Amino acid sequence: GAGGGSIINISSVASINPQPNSLVYAATKGAVDSITLSMSRELGARNIRVNAIAPGGVDTEGLKRIGIVGSEFEK
Repeated sequence: GAGGGSIINISSVASINPQPNSLVYAATKGAVDSITLSMSRELGARNIRVNAIAPGGVDTEGLKRIGIVGSEFEK
């Protein structure tokens, strides 16, 4: 059969623009980007698309814990 499909991973702009105190988070999102690229190359021949969505900052408690609040968040 034709088969195929789509895989969507969730990344972050932190993978290319990490902020202070976010080393582990930025590194794991960088890994998501790398895995996404590798999977897309491996699975493309099977008509399976692999992409990542990298949303910008979202005002969460996590950002407040690492010190990004108010005007820093808006940047």
